[in-house]
Amino acid sequence: MVGEVVVADGVVMKTWQSSAVVLALLVTGCTAAGTSGADGGTATSAPTPQPVPCDTPWEEPPEDAHAAAGSLQGQLDLTVDRLEGGVVIGQGPPGALRYCVAGAAGTAGRPLVADDVFRIFSITKTFTAVMVMQLVEEGQLTLDTQVSSVLPDLDLAQGVTVRQLLDHSSGLPDFLRGGLEGTLRGDGARTWTPQEVLDWTAEHREPPQDPGTGHSYSNTNYVIAGMLIEEITGMSLAENLRTRITEPLGMIDTAYGSDGPGPVTGFSMWLPQGSSDAYSYHAVETAIGAAGAMVSTAPDLVTFLTALEEGRLLSARSWDQMTDFTTIADQERVGLGVFEFTIGEQTLLGHGGDFPGYQALAAFEPASGEVLVVLTNDDNTPLAHLVEIVLATS
Repeated sequence: MVGEVVVADGVVMKTWQSSAVVLALLVTGCTAAGTSGADGGTATSAPTPQPVPCDTPWEEPPEDAHAAAGSLQGQLDLTVDRLEGGVVIGQGPPGALRYCVAGAAGTAGRPLVADDVFRIFSITKTFTAVMVMQLVEEGQLTLDTQVSSVLPDLDLAQGVTVRQLLDHSSGLPDFLRGGLEGTLRGDGARTWTPQEVLDWTAEHREPPQDPGTGHSYSNTNYVIAGMLIEEITGMSLAENLRTRITEPLGMIDTAYGSDGPGPVTGFSMWLPQGSSDAYSYHAVETAIGAAGAMVSTAPDLVTFLTALEEGRLLSARSWDQMTDFTTIADQERVGLGVFEFTIGEQTLLGHGGDFPGYQALAAFEPASGEVLVVLTNDDNTPLAHLVEIVLATS
């Protein structure tokens, strides 16, 4: 979720990232799934479909899968054999989800489990966008509200609207490009305020471009969106997240990093001694805030996507506004806190995130209603490759 961007950025990615960028730049999304019932008389329901076990043998291996894998679980096992960390996948249609897990949760070698906690970085942006849309529904602001009408002292965002923050058309430079990412990694214990981040951006980055003249991915947009949420509600981001999303949905393992359960160890050549055990993410968490400071689990992210799908967080009108996409690159379109992208022949809505030690993807396929969550605690995990295999065998 953080770092150097590619393309008006389907979302976060850093210059050191591998091919996972293709996916990690993504978005978080979902659409409504159909419900069934009987016409008059006693209602009947179809049997709940059973998920296909991860170790079910492939009738035909997908393209580029390891010849000796034999199944999705086999593919994961072979993949993590070359890693220090591992991967958790939650995938399937409503009522038939499966969780596939392989690899280690930390340096002691404890095996990962499906409900382990990971840093999700830019997937946080979808949660932020949902909270902003809830404020729109409450009449607290509109998508065309000028940021300056709520935060009059914020000179950096003069002329920028709420919509332009959420769809990355504000013209604001990304504070994580141009040196701050290195500063955050170099002094992990420092506490940053949103205003300090914006002051740094104004001093060290290029001047903003004219709002509305193009789309360029910028974490700065969502730091400001978080400031709007706090200013309008008079509550912290953490309290807004709890009362608006996580508590109503029972997402007990999802929070902003400092307020949530400790995540599994992240492994990266960019971290001291190669793992997060010797590194504090405090500076990163406080700087990126509403742009990427959250932790979560695969089951919690499945719950979040499903709640969006079922209209339990937003009205249909709000979801339509979030998914009113603009094309920014081949096979990639941007909405409000979500992206639409194509992998093979499948179209997904979702968001991705990454930073040294972690990669994440939370997505939803409108055509089938299938959810896909992939979390890994190792930079070397071939995330894009695994996603292609999962989709090819779902």
